[in-house]
Amino acid sequence: HFEKLPYDLVRNLFSLGFDTPTEVQALSIPHMAEKKNIIVQAPTGTGKTGAFAIGSYLSINLNSPMLQVVIISPTRELCQQTSQQLELITKLQVAICSNSDDYLKVRNQIAKQQVQILVCTLSKFKSLLKDISQKSLKLIVVDEADEMFSKQNIVLLIQQLRFLDIKFHFFSATFQQETIDLIKETVKISEQIQVQIQIEKPTLKYYVVSCQKDDKMDLLKQITERILFVQAIVFTNSLQKCNEIFDQMKKKFSASILHSKLDINERIQNLKSFQQGQTRILIATDIFGRGMDIRTATMVVNFDVPKQKQEFIHRAGRAGRQGREGIVVSFEEEGNSQVKKWANEEGR
Repeated sequence: HFEKLPYDLVRNLFSLGFDTPTEVQALSIPHMAEKKNIIVQAPTGTGKTGAFAIGSYLSINLNSPMLQVVIISPTRELCQQTSQQLELITKLQVAICSNSDDYLKVRNQIAKQQVQILVCTLSKFKSLLKDISQKSLKLIVVDEADEMFSKQNIVLLIQQLRFLDIKFHFFSATFQQETIDLIKETVKISEQIQVQIQIEKPTLKYYVVSCQKDDKMDLLKQITERILFVQAIVFTNSLQKCNEIFDQMKKKFSASILHSKLDINERIQNLKSFQQGQTRILIATDIFGRGMDIRTATMVVNFDVPKQKQEFIHRAGRAGRQGREGIVVSFEEEGNSQVKKWANEEGR
């Protein structure tokens, strides 16, 4: 129970309506309290952010204004969401650095000892590293760790910092075995605990529609017109297709768009509009696929099938958050039968 945690932290959690830890939190908090390196794998929407927010609080010397905890996330949008939750749960000095506009401000805050927790992308952490008192760092959390290890070169950074008195927490909904092996090669195995968590899957219904490439836009229009949904997320693999779908969807629905080529302020505003329910449909690339929490999204459409099963799982996890019912529709072009296999495996 949360009652075993520090009083101020418990008060913060209770004020947010959290009176009982989720399973991932109950299993990971004792190891974080003992200052251990851990790997935590748990399905999306089960409280991983809350878990490492609590772990961050437990790692900090509250009497020190120095930067002590760094949370590294793969995207700017996830940094934004994570920092907001960290501020609410910890009530400590939290800063975010996910783009060039943040850099000078955060660097000055660190110099003035106004930051205890930093949420940032990997590239921005590397840029700020020379401005950080590494001796004050106590914990580094790697969120969406499988993504960070497979697509972003985080290994060298961890190798550089592992000789300091720093603990590492690796969180993700999915892990490939080679990623776990790589983590264990990078950080001493004697200081690691892998927490395997089996939590009830969200109630998702999976549908695979076989079609020609040129028919997908018409199918999307039919699905969004005939299926009842609160909010929907449409995933595509290319920026061009993302723009094309957005141009079509906004003719009949309030819609937002999210991809890496948008200006950062536009990305934040578009995401905020969708999170607040001002738009019903979000068209996005996989920049949105990981970690983002939209509790009213009830349908995910894979306009383009992702290349890997892990991405299919992460996309599907945007619907049916925290056990809610949801629908996942995937368009299967001729010669691409793997998505049907993935849907059958996840829909068991």
